[in-house]
Amino acid sequence: MSTALQDAEKSILAAAESLGMRLKPLDRKAERALVQVQLDDLTAQLADQTDPAAALSLVVPVLVMQVSTLTS
Repeated sequence: MSTALQDAEKSILAAAESLGMRLKPLDRKAERALVQVQLDDLTAQLADQTDPAAALSLVVPVLVMQVSTLTS
């Protein structure tokens, strides 16, 4: 995990702790289900997109999600 992600995770956990909240980590099954829902939503938006710049802004996260699900 990159340093920026580790820093962000530490900040989120610290903020939750200061609010008296306990964050439960997602299990792999729940995480994959959430990623799939988001991927399906972005893919549907992409199918309706005609503007190249807007399409590119949708394609990048779709590709990242697809690659990251292949490697995990």
